[in-house]
Amino acid sequence: MKILKKYILLSVIKLFFILIIILLVVASFIDTLYLIKDNKSLGSMDILRFNFYVVPFHIYLVLPLSLFLSVLLTISMLEFHNEITAICISGIKLSCIYSIIIIFSIVIFIISILNTELILPYTYKKMNIIKYGHSYYNDYKIKTDIKYVSSSGKFYIINSFDSEDNSITGISIQDKDIDGNSVIYTSNYGYYTDNMWGIKEVVKRTIKGSGKSIVEEKIPLYKVSELPSPDKLILLNKVSFLKKEELRLIELLKIVPYSNTSLQLHRKVLVSLFSKTIYFIDYILLSVLGVLMGIYRKNIRSGAGNVGIGILIFLLFNVFVRYGYLFGYQGIIPSLLSCLLGDLFLFLCIIFYLYKLSSRGVFFS
Repeated sequence: MKILKKYILLSVIKLFFILIIILLVVASFIDTLYLIKDNKSLGSMDILRFNFYVVPFHIYLVLPLSLFLSVLLTISMLEFHNEITAICISGIKLSCIYSIIIIFSIVIFIISILNTELILPYTYKKMNIIKYGHSYYNDYKIKTDIKYVSSSGKFYIINSFDSEDNSITGISIQDKDIDGNSVIYTSNYGYYTDNMWGIKEVVKRTIKGSGKSIVEEKIPLYKVSELPSPDKLILLNKVSFLKKEELRLIELLKIVPYSNTSLQLHRKVLVSLFSKTIYFIDYILLSVLGVLMGIYRKNIRSGAGNVGIGILIFLLFNVFVRYGYLFGYQGIIPSLLSCLLGDLFLFLCIIFYLYKLSSRGVFFS
């Protein structure tokens, strides 16, 4: 039994690393071509550093596919050489194959998590600095629009926030005056001082009635105490990163009335939290599906077709995952269900192959 498990595990590992190397070389080659095309002034050392820093990002992308295809190809070869049949005849349960494959997928999942949480944030920043320049990372971090609803009902929109000097640009504040008219304050620049935001050269537009009458006046300086402090603005703006700030961001959203904007931010946080929890299930389902598809093959032709079908299934799985997240962000479906769409698709594929194998008299005791 130990010899059999070792044989299967070594076969999977060998194919896994071959696929990893092939996919990494192809991905790095494509990225290098785009890098040279967009940055013709880069030297050879910059290109080498870029390819070094881009490896963790590519590993994050190709690990699930490499795991799935390595399991599929290994079991396909065992089935083609009638080794699966020999295992069954000898009285060894097929559960031993599942156990060693699942353990291997858990190890790959742990490697993926360590890479994503510890290595990728640093290398991704370095990679983009080489590609876009030193100012890219700050721009990337702060460029997203920040929308905030204060407890008094004022609605703020900030085009960008610079964490280095605590300044904001492209400010828009929507409010109502004592007569119930809509009032919009706009400015190009604001700064934080004395626990308050000072916004320069403000244009105040008062929309009266149904919008036919607009009164405009210029204000030299407009101070705002309700706008979040810089540290909270950073938290609001990091919603697209969602690393260590998740719980703090949820706590921050509790003090914001649930407008459409804050609800969307809240959904994005929940989808991110659920997706990281469910990420483990993806690896297990992909490995189990790879075993079933490998056993299902009949000959070389059907085996080659299995690989093509496997790649198609993996692409469809990613489509379900991406659109599931999108539907979760927009509130079309619940956050937990949006993270499970890809897994539900894999589960249906597993049921399909179980049915096909049961019709051929293959049992999985």
